[in-house]
Amino acid sequence: MRGGMLKFFPPDDIINGFTNGNANRPTIRKKTGAASRKTGARNNQDPLSFLYAIPEKPYMVIKPQEEATACAQKILDTWHLPFPHLLLSVVGGTKYFDLWKREDHRAAFQKGLMKIMKALDVWLITDGLNYGITRLIGTAIKHEEHRQYRDVNSTEYSSPHRKASRTVTLISMVPCSLLTDAEQVLHSKEQTVPVAQHGNDDERQRFGLHWHHTHFVLLEQPYTAACVFRAKLERALEQALAVQNIRHEILEQRSDPDLPDAHGTMPATGNPSDEKVPFVVLLFQGDLAQLDLIHQHLLNRVPVILLEGCGYLADTLAMAVRERDAVGSDRAALIHQISTRLSDDYAEELRGHDSERMAYVEKILECVKLSRQGTMSLISIMDCTAPASEFSDLDKIVLKSILASESNVPNMSLLDRNLQLTIRCNRPEFAKTDILSKKPWKKMQIPDASFEAALILAGREEFVDMFMQQDFILHRYLNHLKLVKIFRRATDGKFFMDIVWQRILQRSEGGIFNADIVPPAFVEEMLPSLLNHLAKFPVAVSAYRLSMNSLGDYVLSATVAERRACLALISWAVLLNRAALAKLLCKYCDDPIPTALFISSLYRGLAEHQTDYELEQRLSNHRKDFAVFATDILDLSVKDQAADRLTDILNERFPDFGYRTPIQMAYDSNNKWFLAHRSCQEWLNNFFMGEIQVSERFVDAKIILSAFLIFPMYFWIRFPRYVKNRSSSRRSRSTSVMADAIMDVDCDLHRKNIVDELQRLRDNERKLQRRDNVRTPKKLIHRGRVVRPPLCTMIRLMWMAPVTKFWTFQATYWAFLVLLGIATMMPNCRNTILNGVVLAFTVSYWIECILRLTYEYMHGMPFSWIYRISEIVFIFIFNCLFIIFEIMLELKFSFVTYFSGSQMINHFFGAFAGRIVMCFGVLYFYYRVITLFFPISRTLGPMLYRLQRMLAEDFVIFLKLLFPFFVANLIVLQTTIYPDWPMTGDTWRKGFHRAFFGIFIAPMQAELESTNKCEATAIYQQNGTVLPHDHCMAGQYSDITCPTVTLFSYGFTIQFMIVLRLVLLVILTAMFNNTLTAIKAEADAIWKYQRYLLIMQFASRPTLPPPFAMFGYMYRLVKSILHRKRNTPFEGDDYGANTFMYDQSEYYNYWTNLTKDYFIAASQYGKEQEMSRRHMENFSSFGASLHAQRRLLDQLRDKMGDVGKMATTAAFEAQSVRHKVKSMNIMDPFSSSDQVHILSRQSPYPETTLFRFTLLDSYCSWQTELSIYDPKEYTKPLEMYPETLRYDVDTAKPNPILTSYKWNTIDISAKEPNDRRSWIKTSEGAPITYTVALNGFPLNPLGRTGMTGRGILHKYGPNHCIYLVLVSSSDDGELVTATEIHRHGMSTIPQTFIRIGESEAEGVTRLLAALTSQLHDDVSQEAIGIRDSAGHAVSAKELYRGYIDDNRNTDNAWVEGVVWLLRTSLVTLDGSVKYRWMAVRNINNTTAFDFVVYQRILWKDLD
Repeated sequence: MRGGMLKFFPPDDIINGFTNGNANRPTIRKKTGAASRKTGARNNQDPLSFLYAIPEKPYMVIKPQEEATACAQKILDTWHLPFPHLLLSVVGGTKYFDLWKREDHRAAFQKGLMKIMKALDVWLITDGLNYGITRLIGTAIKHEEHRQYRDVNSTEYSSPHRKASRTVTLISMVPCSLLTDAEQVLHSKEQTVPVAQHGNDDERQRFGLHWHHTHFVLLEQPYTAACVFRAKLERALEQALAVQNIRHEILEQRSDPDLPDAHGTMPATGNPSDEKVPFVVLLFQGDLAQLDLIHQHLLNRVPVILLEGCGYLADTLAMAVRERDAVGSDRAALIHQISTRLSDDYAEELRGHDSERMAYVEKILECVKLSRQGTMSLISIMDCTAPASEFSDLDKIVLKSILASESNVPNMSLLDRNLQLTIRCNRPEFAKTDILSKKPWKKMQIPDASFEAALILAGREEFVDMFMQQDFILHRYLNHLKLVKIFRRATDGKFFMDIVWQRILQRSEGGIFNADIVPPAFVEEMLPSLLNHLAKFPVAVSAYRLSMNSLGDYVLSATVAERRACLALISWAVLLNRAALAKLLCKYCDDPIPTALFISSLYRGLAEHQTDYELEQRLSNHRKDFAVFATDILDLSVKDQAADRLTDILNERFPDFGYRTPIQMAYDSNNKWFLAHRSCQEWLNNFFMGEIQVSERFVDAKIILSAFLIFPMYFWIRFPRYVKNRSSSRRSRSTSVMADAIMDVDCDLHRKNIVDELQRLRDNERKLQRRDNVRTPKKLIHRGRVVRPPLCTMIRLMWMAPVTKFWTFQATYWAFLVLLGIATMMPNCRNTILNGVVLAFTVSYWIECILRLTYEYMHGMPFSWIYRISEIVFIFIFNCLFIIFEIMLELKFSFVTYFSGSQMINHFFGAFAGRIVMCFGVLYFYYRVITLFFPISRTLGPMLYRLQRMLAEDFVIFLKLLFPFFVANLIVLQTTIYPDWPMTGDTWRKGFHRAFFGIFIAPMQAELESTNKCEATAIYQQNGTVLPHDHCMAGQYSDITCPTVTLFSYGFTIQFMIVLRLVLLVILTAMFNNTLTAIKAEADAIWKYQRYLLIMQFASRPTLPPPFAMFGYMYRLVKSILHRKRNTPFEGDDYGANTFMYDQSEYYNYWTNLTKDYFIAASQYGKEQEMSRRHMENFSSFGASLHAQRRLLDQLRDKMGDVGKMATTAAFEAQSVRHKVKSMNIMDPFSSSDQVHILSRQSPYPETTLFRFTLLDSYCSWQTELSIYDPKEYTKPLEMYPETLRYDVDTAKPNPILTSYKWNTIDISAKEPNDRRSWIKTSEGAPITYTVALNGFPLNPLGRTGMTGRGILHKYGPNHCIYLVLVSSSDDGELVTATEIHRHGMSTIPQTFIRIGESEAEGVTRLLAALTSQLHDDVSQEAIGIRDSAGHAVSAKELYRGYIDDNRNTDNAWVEGVVWLLRTSLVTLDGSVKYRWMAVRNINNTTAFDFVVYQRILWKDLD
């Protein structure tokens, strides 16, 4: 064996096509330098360099005597190829090859092949020739390489965080006997052999190499032997890879057993047969020589896929496999079919070689026998005539062939390999139906490596769901190192790198796919603090607990371990922005509602650190989705009427989330959707009411009166919860105790605290149970109804209720405001006691604010630092100033005593200053009501939120818009109205006053009016006098206080008022309306969210209202400090907590089952939506298809119309040809056969450009129905006739009512008789009666003509015409006739129409007189009364009488004629220009009718 590098040169035409006209483009030789090859020309590379750069590919020549095993090992040791997931060998023909005729099939096959190579690391083995199926594959690889080239050089893919795409390993195993440059490669002694990329030599059956292959194996053997050796070499590679996989796994486990770093390897068992790489052969067409290759693979139990329908060997094998079952034991029939197929496909090769053909038949039969070995099926068939989508799913067919070729012996390693293949190909339905649902796999546990692969690869949620349904134990798999591993190997880690790692954790730049970027201590040191930072509350994710639980050494229990592992995995999914996976894992959580709230809080934290608006919106949408998911679970519980369970979960504190209730979690994460749910609001209402219940109407007044007067409690207040708690043994505590648990328990509770608390609760419950079992208090039960508890208990419960605290605090606060208002309005030095009371209240409020802030901070309650600090500072300043300017003034002490003599000091430090201080206090304390009490109101709360939004957003925008107009007009109006006012503080005051109050009123109206006082100081008086003035004065008056009223003053004022009143204020109103509309639905949810904090604040307040509340805070603080000193904190925050809250399998099974029901319903809904979407798509597709079909039908109809027109045209042309052929017999008056008119249908109509309706001969008859018959109408106007003929013209249109035409008779209604009878006779010789239509028009007796009306004829109906044939003999004895010469040289028989009142004889006489006056009566055969000009009788012979086929005919007017023959001597014709003698034999340019008459005369009548 020897090897080297092949250097490929691209075709010159490609290079010239891209380099033509570009002198700066480097030549090929410049690109072949060592530096260019070494750097790969990645940076600053020519965009088209991949077209003309010279790639170098490794090759290896194998001699005939070498062993396949040694060659395979040499290939692996030399080339160091990446370990594959699949070996795919494509076998195609070289002599017999026909490509798919359909382009979509070729494209789909390439797409399916590239889909496999993107999903798996594949070694694709072909013959490497630039021909056939190999060229098709190489083209696909080339396009993929070009796409990767563009991606690498693009901005998006140049990021260091992008994971490298899969390498394409395309190996060529080609016999040298088929290579064009075989001699050059085999005999070259150079390490690098140049190979030209030329075409193929079809005559010699030699081909070039396809240079897009990555490696080349040249087999120095004959073609048939090379095919067999290729099969052995592929088998040897498969076995060598199995051994290499085992070695690699052992080395990996020794180097780093906790964090394996192999890419795509399988867990080793030590058995190479179990660790072999899947190997599949794909046969497309194929030659007879490749039958040995297929046979060798079947002997080695390698699955083979046959592409049936493309011809040749693949079709023959597929037919044999299919017919084996159909024919059964009839071997002779199968042999005959195979032999026939071979003879047809390989006729030239097998002609005269019957023995070879039978040998091939026997080998095919052996292949068919080897295709089924026990339960294994080694041959799969793929139909090439199937839809193109089947080729796109080529990976599915490959997976099926792999599974079909395996035995049914249970093997965990084989299960893991098959599952990982389906996971990488993303075929969950295949894994479910063909692996996990069949023996022996369905009873086996899911391997950890398969589950890990489903996690690492993005978009594999269906696999995770499938594995979790198979009872995969999550905590046994997940430890802290595995968690780090999936952080490192996740294929979609860019979000984690950009947002979490760099922006939130502030880590240095580094590639996310580098194993060192996520350290092993990440889960232990960074992840808990990261989750706490994002979620705003502690999260129980511990590296120690994960690892201990994975080893089976449970810290608490297996249930808690599974829940903690699921929580850690959910956190990982959220940090990688896999919302679908996080939601799926909620399905398998014991506590789905708090988990969903936790996920929502994480997405809120991630969105806060995002600067990209679109990504922020996506994260916010995920946050909302999980909040809605939690509310949906609540809805299901409400529909299930499980009120107790719903109350329990809302009251429960979860150790996994810092001992917070779901409502607290929702508030901490700003989850307004969850808090707005009716269940949460009902819980909040119950919590607000405490253990009291007030009758309806005037609730506030009843609570205040009952709290202070005591006795109204007997009328208005009830205590149902107190009685229920006393008579029940449930574990839930009272509302007041629950409030203490919510607000007084720190998030960092410790083991001893929880144990003591649980022990105390358990003892109390036992006492209550014993007391309830022994006796029932008579005070509580009376005649079946609940009565009131003792008075002391009623007072305690009344004052402990949050609603009582709210109304008592509000009542005392309003009392304070009343006193503050009175003290402010009373004069100084007259309210000493009142001022002292006010000071006591304000000091107590100040102390309460400080204690409140301390208490909330120590107990981790939510509050606003800015609001609390500003409140304390303002009240402190007010108290100080109140003491200085009010109390000291009452004690006759003032700063004026020490700073007398100064007006400013007297003004700012005198008694008036005290009034100002009191006014500020009144404003603040009254405005404080809006934030203290109004937000809890159902009416005022949403309204205040709307007001806040309008002021914070719309009004700020309005002020920004107003500012430039305000300042500009402040200056402009002051300057134009008072141009001479000196620059003092009063100038700015007046300008500000004018501009600001112009927003609300119009203070400038008086300034724009002149007064008599000012007119007296005018510089220019009306009488022309000019008062003395400074030349620098710009105003109209010497008194600078007088306003200057000019056109500019009015103009500037008007524009300011227009902009201010008509534009800006209208915009502000529109923005307010828009905001109100936009937040109409959101305002209610925001109010419900904020209402929670207000209720909790009042619930945590002391029982007594201010000013006595500060004593309650002091008591609580002292108690809390003493409690903390007695208890030393230590780790173990969740010890014992699960004893009370988590060992209730029935309780948590309920929520788990409810969540599964939700997912089932969501899945069903999704299926329905998908079905609806598919139906809509199908309808749309059907509509589009229908539209396309309609368009095609329209096109087809148009084409059919065109074809019809063409057929009609062809018919007319044929008819025209037939008419021309029969032109000698057209309307032969002497023929007895029935004929149709021809000239009467010719277009255009004489003397017009009108075209007749086109008709075939078969549609001329009126008896034949023709619904589309739509002829044009033409009637020549009377004015266009000569005056001598106008008398004969029918001017009126026929009408059955209005006209008096008499058809088929002699019409005597006119002045003179008009013969309207037809000259056409029946077979019996009687005149016909032509038809008259319903509209009164006569119809042409010979049928349709394509034109209606009178046309250019004189009369409707028959127009009688006389034809006079005058014949004689010339001097040389030739027969001549008198003809009428027309303008275009046409010769016709002399003719004339019979006029009204004229007989036929008179018409002939008139025509004869027009011809000549020298007529001699030589032969008289039939006297009809014709006379010459001298009055002598003339004898004539009638040749024809009947219908004349004339182009002037229409449907309603036609020509009928009579032909008279007269023989005479050669006389002189009158009018030598119009009439002349012509030889009958020489008359050619005449009408068809005249020609027939002349021929009749020439051959019959005158013989």
